[in-house]
Amino acid sequence: MIGQPLVWHPLASPHYKYNSSGDLSFKMESSFFFINNEFFGDIVEGYTLPGIVAEPAVIYHVGDNFRFRAGASFQQLYGDNEKLKVKPILSAAIGLFQNFQLTMGAIEGNLHHSLPDALFHYERSLTQPVENGFQLMYNSSQLQGRAWMNWEQFIRKGDTIPEIFTSGVVLRKPLLSPDSKWSLDIPFNALVMHRGGQISDFDEEGTSLLNLSTGVDLKRRYDGYVKSVGLYGHYFLYKDLKDANPLGLNKGNALYTGMIMESEQSKLMLGYWRADNFLSSRGNPIYHSVSDYLPGRVFGEREMINGSLLWYKDVHEGVVFSFLFEGFYDIAGGNLDYSYSFRIAFSPEFLITRL
Repeated sequence: MIGQPLVWHPLASPHYKYNSSGDLSFKMESSFFFINNEFFGDIVEGYTLPGIVAEPAVIYHVGDNFRFRAGASFQQLYGDNEKLKVKPILSAAIGLFQNFQLTMGAIEGNLHHSLPDALFHYERSLTQPVENGFQLMYNSSQLQGRAWMNWEQFIRKGDTIPEIFTSGVVLRKPLLSPDSKWSLDIPFNALVMHRGGQISDFDEEGTSLLNLSTGVDLKRRYDGYVKSVGLYGHYFLYKDLKDANPLGLNKGNALYTGMIMESEQSKLMLGYWRADNFLSSRGNPIYHSVSDYLPGRVFGEREMINGSLLWYKDVHEGVVFSFLFEGFYDIAGGNLDYSYSFRIAFSPEFLITRL
């Protein structure tokens, strides 16, 4: 699927190598990471994320249109005070029609959603790697899209916790031929986070937050050291559907424009962000108009220049090392926040047998 402008640590092996009828294979997607966010402004407080995520699984292809996956996710942040988090991974994917697939159980989430960082924080792929629910995917030369629901908290009658789920739609319409060195795409993204539930008795206020974005992505491919150069312009909307935000921020918008350049082993991105009372339920808080650690601090209008430099190396099949530096300059506040991180992605895959 064609993604949004994405400057983040690449996956070692995003697809299944063994996908023929009867293939029983093993694959482990793992990440060893260190992220240091040196944030000094009033929007986000600095923090560090050192740890690992490992997801070993067995995959079985039944015919040409059904895939079953069974495994587990192991997540560990370093430190004796941190506990190992283990979650099962069970999913069934079925091809219902041409170019159309339904997945139930553990879905292809996080980076696979191809959402901008402002709507879906890239770090969630490491801090909350498993998404459970259902997912519809459509992929053709004329249109790419996916719709999903991630059920995050289940409730029973009389519970004192809220029901929580996130659902989204991602569409991308290519306007030029895939054979051209130019590409011009129109993306559309919608994301809803709901916290509530009729049968639960919880203290906090229920809420439903909507985020929308659309825009234009233009890219030119080259054959030399520089593989592509692109420009993007995206417009974002935020709405609290229940008008229940405690700070009165029930709607807002943002504009994000910039350029991205890619070589064989690197990506460079420069962008300009302008927001007016913008929030997102699952996005990177560095783009928000509210402080995530200073109660009641609202920054109605924000302007920010940000940049990212990614360098990565395919060490071996299924092994990728990557280093990422990001900078965020708040124009009004005059402060520079920055982040650096490195990761080893290891995704071995081998065929067990063919049944």
